[in-house]
Amino acid sequence: MSDLVRICAEADLPPEGEVGEVEAAGQVLCVARLGGAVCVVDGTCPHEGGPLGQGVLEDGRVVCPWHAFAYDLRTGVAEHDASFKVQVFEAEVRDGAVFAKL
Repeated sequence: MSDLVRICAEADLPPEGEVGEVEAAGQVLCVARLGGAVCVVDGTCPHEGGPLGQGVLEDGRVVCPWHAFAYDLRTGVAEHDASFKVQVFEAEVRDGAVFAKL
């Protein structure tokens, strides 16, 4: 992982219980608030490239809108098949902005 990169303003995060999509450092990322923490994962589903940030949040998992693959936001592992995994990025909120190690 590299240094922390500003990915969005804290105000641009989706509300608790929803996911959103941001682009930073040439990457599309899926962001969410989960239990007060900010979660950032790769925004592209490894199954067939679906946009995870346009999916839904369900029990701590982001569900891909294309084929319903569900990934744990803390581990990145797919619910039904551990061979599918999205990259999870360490994130923090500081001075009104969200930063992630990309």
